[in-house]
Amino acid sequence: MADGRQRVSGYDGVESWSFREDSPVHVSSGGERFRGSIPGQQQTLPFLDMHASLTQLRENYDITLSEPHGERLSQLYGVRKSRDVRGPKEVDIWFNQTSGTVQRMVLYGLPPHKGSPRAVSLELIDQTDRGPDFFSHESHHEPGRRIRQEEEKK
Repeated sequence: MADGRQRVSGYDGVESWSFREDSPVHVSSGGERFRGSIPGQQQTLPFLDMHASLTQLRENYDITLSEPHGERLSQLYGVRKSRDVRGPKEVDIWFNQTSGTVQRMVLYGLPPHKGSPRAVSLELIDQTDRGPDFFSHESHHEPGRRIRQEEEKK
């Protein structure tokens, strides 16, 4: 966060959750509830699987797809078609063509928001299996932290 504090958020497949260092854990049954602070997430950019998001990328961006390089990585470069489309002006995504796993993503021309960056680079650094408990909020804070259950907004 701009003031130096951290915000931690996640989703365990059932509930999404978020907390700051000094706050209770906010929990919601809405899987999308706390994803707004992740660049590109409001635009459903493909953080995990290119195959699942390719149709939306084609609808919103003029895309160029390169042939695989090196370890079967393909590059997708996209320029937003219209100002009416929310999200970054340009996306540069390197992904495994077989699995669809995104290895690196650069988002250029992010919408201005309270001092946030104009560009962000994200890179997959590890795919270690952390076990199913890793995705629960309890794995990311001390025991006994206050929990605030939120109603899903419709």
